[in-house]
Amino acid sequence: MSQRIFALLLTLGLAVPVLGQTAADLGTKHRRLNAYEVGPDILMTAPFAADGQVCEMALEPRRYLDREKTDRE
Repeated sequence: MSQRIFALLLTLGLAVPVLGQTAADLGTKHRRLNAYEVGPDILMTAPFAADGQVCEMALEPRRYLDREKTDRE
């Protein structure tokens, strides 16, 4: 029984990294946005129209997953 559990864990451990998403995978599922840093920790996103012109702009504070980590460290 312990050999079966070991084999299962080994299989899962090897399979999980293979199932990760690539940039191409994300690009097929989600719209890609351009973001520009316009100030310290302030991002501007600007989606473009079909003719290449900016169609709207949004300003937002940069958010970090880890509150202790910033780009300034």
